[in-house]
Amino acid sequence: MATRASYNTRPLRLIRETLADSEHSHMTVEEILSNLKERGEKIGLTTVYRNLDKLCEQGEVKKYRGDGGYCFGLADRCEHHFHLRCESCGRLLHIECEKVQQLSDHVSVHHGFRVDNSKTVLYGTCGDCAK
Repeated sequence: MATRASYNTRPLRLIRETLADSEHSHMTVEEILSNLKERGEKIGLTTVYRNLDKLCEQGEVKKYRGDGGYCFGLADRCEHHFHLRCESCGRLLHIECEKVQQLSDHVSVHHGFRVDNSKTVLYGTCGDCAK
């Protein structure tokens, strides 16, 4: 059975670029749409959702569930680190830290369990919200 060809449509390319150019590693659909509109792009909400679904199916984008909905990030940014989710503001942050990697390695070596770091989320309060 042949797989359906993936086309690099303009909306698909623009969404990829928006995620890649973002100073934050993850964006909500609303943030993506707002960013595109600020750049003068006329893309509707349904088109953004449809193309994010395609990018997720293709493995290029990862979808994360938060308290307020979903956010999206490029998959290649999320392979080797854990995430921190602020329960106050909802931000999802990457944590690239030797100690966290040591935890992942320990679990693998001593417990025979391979942690999927890209799906690991620690919940708490970010420094901004803790002030």
